[in-house]
Amino acid sequence: MPPRRLRNRVPARVGTPTAGPAARESSGNWERAALEDPLVETNLAPTQPSLESLLHSLSNEVRQAFLVSQTNQKGIQEVFEALATKMDILAQLTQILENQVVQLNETVEKHTSEIEVLTTMGNQNAERLKVLEKNARRNNIKIMNVPEGAAGDNIKMFVVGLLKQGGVWEGPDDLLSQDIQRVQRDPFRK
Repeated sequence: MPPRRLRNRVPARVGTPTAGPAARESSGNWERAALEDPLVETNLAPTQPSLESLLHSLSNEVRQAFLVSQTNQKGIQEVFEALATKMDILAQLTQILENQVVQLNETVEKHTSEIEVLTTMGNQNAERLKVLEKNARRNNIKIMNVPEGAAGDNIKMFVVGLLKQGGVWEGPDDLLSQDIQRVQRDPFRK
């Protein structure tokens, strides 16, 4: 008898037709035909424990993967909750900062307008100072038709005497306690 070559083949599945004589029967019982066919080796006994152990190990791996995924999911949820809390805190801080920026902008606008007013006032005061300096540089009262040096040492008494001669002065002769102010235009009056 020739050696069997089909032993290295994959075992036939139960319920599949084979090429043997039993497969050609019209009974329709494919399982029995596959089991009775001498060309098909169906050694189911040694494969069942390995299938069961394979299924058992696969189910253990799936359980472990599921537990790991649940643990990871809880960790991810905790991270998301922490992130949500931090985002809320950041939103509050952002709102506070925005309010402070608005207040600072208002303060800057206020100070800018005050600086403009102060700059304008400084320029006006500088102009007034120039006018006052020009008016203060007039050292002597100019009296027409009186030669220079005719007043002598006591200029106040000389001026009072001139005013009395002209009929303008009717006050006391002693003006030592009073100042004679020059009559000039007011430089800031419009």
